[in-house]
Amino acid sequence: MREEDRDRFLATLFAPAHLRASLFSIYAFDLEIAHVSGRVSEPLAGEVRLQWWRDVITSATREQATGSPVASALVETIERHGLPERMFTDLIEAQRDALYRKPVETIEEFEQWAGKTQGGIVALAARALSSGGDPDLDDLSRHAGIALACMNVAPEANVRDASDRAGRHLTTVRAGLPAPEAQVTAAFLPLALVRPTLREIGKNGRPLPPWRRQWILWRASRDLARWL
Repeated sequence: MREEDRDRFLATLFAPAHLRASLFSIYAFDLEIAHVSGRVSEPLAGEVRLQWWRDVITSATREQATGSPVASALVETIERHGLPERMFTDLIEAQRDALYRKPVETIEEFEQWAGKTQGGIVALAARALSSGGDPDLDDLSRHAGIALACMNVAPEANVRDASDRAGRHLTTVRAGLPAPEAQVTAAFLPLALVRPTLREIGKNGRPLPPWRRQWILWRASRDLARWL
């Protein structure tokens, strides 16, 4: 994960040490299911892999998780924090659509997809950081997920539109963000990269270099709201 998703890897380092493994397992799961559609040549093969993940999470074949370090860590995280299985199965279903290359045709569909996928992962991370006891953060996480998705699609989309849409959702997150010292803030820390990244893409047509991303995350770890 250090190489595949460096932003979330670095953000996790600002979480309490005893909770980092839980965040890593959630993010690793996200990477695993997101890569399914790109690793198979036929939808059926992807269906089998996604169904395996669903069975592991819903306890149907949870003993099979012992053969996968990512799955084993995820099962431990789910049980440790009492995370809802439904949130994981919703993520799997969203990736099932990707197997059939279903296009997102409207802004409403884009926001619904982003809120369910990237927002769902933020929500799970927030729940893990709050010991599974703060479901009120779920809606805030949905807005966070949409803002992150706007940043990720910006190179292929209208940057001004992506920036405007991300800005609206970041404003909502900023208004409801917990206090800077709250440990749950680490789940939202990657949001600090959204505005700077979109500005850089709009100005120079490329994302921020790694050293600047790392510097921003370090600065934002002290007061995230100032970067939203």
